[in-house]
Amino acid sequence: MTKKRKISEEINHILEELQDLDPCDEEYTLAAKNLNILCEAQNKRSPLIEYQVLIAGGIHLISIILIMKFEKFDVISTKAWTLIGRKLS
Repeated sequence: MTKKRKISEEINHILEELQDLDPCDEEYTLAAKNLNILCEAQNKRSPLIEYQVLIAGGIHLISIILIMKFEKFDVISTKAWTLIGRKLS
């Protein structure tokens, strides 16, 4: 079940509760605040890939490129490829 589906189910549940509560009641106010928070969470978009992951991947690729640039390609390339294999698993 996706996160948006869980949030929408909880929103529907709170809406059903609000129908049974008195608008002057403190529980109604609390439920309305929770409904507002859930609606904001539902509309918020999360990034597909977090920026920390991109930065870490970029740093690893740059380090491999630097190793291959300053050393002989044929000897070090096997070591660089094993580093890639370890980072991916």
